[in-house]
Amino acid sequence: MVTGRADARGPIVRHRVDVTRDGQTLARHGMSDLDIQPLSRHMMLERLEARTDLEEAELRGLRVAPNDSRIAHLVARSYLAERGLVSLSPAEREELRVHYQRRALDDRIRNFGNMPVTLAEFCELTELLSRRDGASVTRAEVDACIAALPTKVSPFPTAKGFTGAAPTGLERLFMRGVIPIGDWFHTRAPGALSPSEAITCLRDGVRTRRFLEAVCNDVETLAKRREHAIEVLDAGCGGVPIMGIYAALVDTRVRVTCLELNPVSARMARAVVAAAGLQDRIDVICADAITYRARGPVDLLVSETMHSGLIAEPIVAILDNLAPQVARDGLVLPRAVDVKASLVGLDHLHGLIAYKGDLRTVRPYVDTEWQQVARYVPGAGLAKIAFALDTIDASPGAHMVYVTSTVDLGSTRLDVHDSLITAPQAVLEPDSEVSAQQPWIVDVAPTRRPTVMVQYGPGGDLVGAGRIGPPTGTARAPSARGL
Repeated sequence: MVTGRADARGPIVRHRVDVTRDGQTLARHGMSDLDIQPLSRHMMLERLEARTDLEEAELRGLRVAPNDSRIAHLVARSYLAERGLVSLSPAEREELRVHYQRRALDDRIRNFGNMPVTLAEFCELTELLSRRDGASVTRAEVDACIAALPTKVSPFPTAKGFTGAAPTGLERLFMRGVIPIGDWFHTRAPGALSPSEAITCLRDGVRTRRFLEAVCNDVETLAKRREHAIEVLDAGCGGVPIMGIYAALVDTRVRVTCLELNPVSARMARAVVAAAGLQDRIDVICADAITYRARGPVDLLVSETMHSGLIAEPIVAILDNLAPQVARDGLVLPRAVDVKASLVGLDHLHGLIAYKGDLRTVRPYVDTEWQQVARYVPGAGLAKIAFALDTIDASPGAHMVYVTSTVDLGSTRLDVHDSLITAPQAVLEPDSEVSAQQPWIVDVAPTRRPTVMVQYGPGGDLVGAGRIGPPTGTARAPSARGL
């Protein structure tokens, strides 16, 4: 069963949720009073499952027992109810709704700002954000947030080195006027990121900064060409449509259409736009950008729905559909994406020990000479990415094949290692799951120098993308060639 009780530990009350069966404690999960909110329930269940390794059938055998902390008890019941393990009465649902509404401001601080360490700091932040709620966002505020974003990523980044552990000023600025409703943050839709995943992209600081700088430059360029409204299309806007919002703040003639496939993110984006005071100039539509037809010519098309090496996300399909709908003298961001590849010896892979320890969270700093293997220009089409790497001059030993990207943003660019979407990605073993990430190892010996061949589709993954070709025939400098 799941029980919860309150313990007094300093100025902030803490709750404890215990998972027990037949009188034996299976897991114990502590949380602060500020954690009792809609966004934490999924996290708690995930942690409980991870710690106890319980199967779904076993979870269904758990029961919730009353305790002296009513809210902790209801929260415990609610995250079990989400999995269909128990049922909440209408009265319990109403009590939770009122509680979440009352604690909405606390939720925003907890989830989009750093956790206050004292009650006094918490009260100070609450008062500050309460005064700011309801006011329109200004360009000066956004510019200040952009100026605070990093200009480069330090070497040897972990996954958090790109996305950051702490929320950015942009998150705090836009989310403080929005009340998270129910389980917005962790709701996925086929082909789309969850709201939390999309908003976390804002923490990819260099990427966000460069894209916003490019948006500003392109809007100002178009403002010199246009006497009428400037039509901007933001494809794949996520829960915080920052590209469309910033475009609207740069010039008052801008009218924005934001496309979002996840209906939960779309609803959240509308709330963010309204809280920013821009609902009369920004329209958020829940639609598939791969098939969407604009109402008229688009002046500026923006989409950052991409990943390194053009894997995982449908940027090619989206831009192939939308780029032809851009006006003849209109602009598209990105201008182009160059895919690069390299054969990297394990002895030259910085951070390899940490990398081998946890392939899912630690990303090695790959210092190598990159060869361009493909180039995608929006609207030009790209059926596959296929190339071969010679090994004639590669050092003997074990090697891995990496792909990455550079992104042309017109007035600026993203280079290798600047962002999560330009971080090197390893080709994986054929029988590997993407989550497990077992790298494909190529052995090179003085008497065995094979040709390394890689092929995958845009938006796909790198599992089983590599194969060994015929031996390299003649000695020459390492090169990459298309297939």
